[in-house]
Amino acid sequence: MDDLHKVRRRIAQRRIGFEEEEHRKGPHIFRFLYHTVMLMMFVCVAVLALLLNEKLHLVEMPAFMKELHLEELSSWLPLEDFLELKDQSVSSPVSYTKVKEDTYRNDTNTVNNLYDGVVLHIQKMENQDVSIVMKQDNGVVTTYEGVKDVSVKENERILKDKVLGTYQDQIMISFMKDNRKLDMHEATQD
Repeated sequence: MDDLHKVRRRIAQRRIGFEEEEHRKGPHIFRFLYHTVMLMMFVCVAVLALLLNEKLHLVEMPAFMKELHLEELSSWLPLEDFLELKDQSVSSPVSYTKVKEDTYRNDTNTVNNLYDGVVLHIQKMENQDVSIVMKQDNGVVTTYEGVKDVSVKENERILKDKVLGTYQDQIMISFMKDNRKLDMHEATQD
């Protein structure tokens, strides 16, 4: 019988311990408030994600989401200023000096991109120089010839003034749009 009393006493102590733990967790109102605040935070994050997607067009939304007219809701948010996606140049932009037709030079011997765009093709030439062909965001195809120490890859998105590589004495830069040759001023216009 003595063993039975010991077991009952241990069971009773455990019950008291569980009741104390429940008491330590606090009243149910605090748990309710905690879960409510967490739910509100989740809803805010989801709505903000939808509004960002509306501004940046990252993911194609289903038809029922388009019926919510999020563009009206997002029109009052100043996301354009907050989400400035272009890199800000810290130094002054590199300017090229024309030596002769399609041949340029600058003060730094670095080949800098003239306009935002994508690298279409990189080709090594017979004299170990490299030719880089880029398609600018304004539709102009730019070819940089005579590049050494290339620092970009094919299909890479390149922003304006990013270093593409270096050159020895001069660099050849040509611009084409709609099978028409352009000068540098025309090619860098929006």
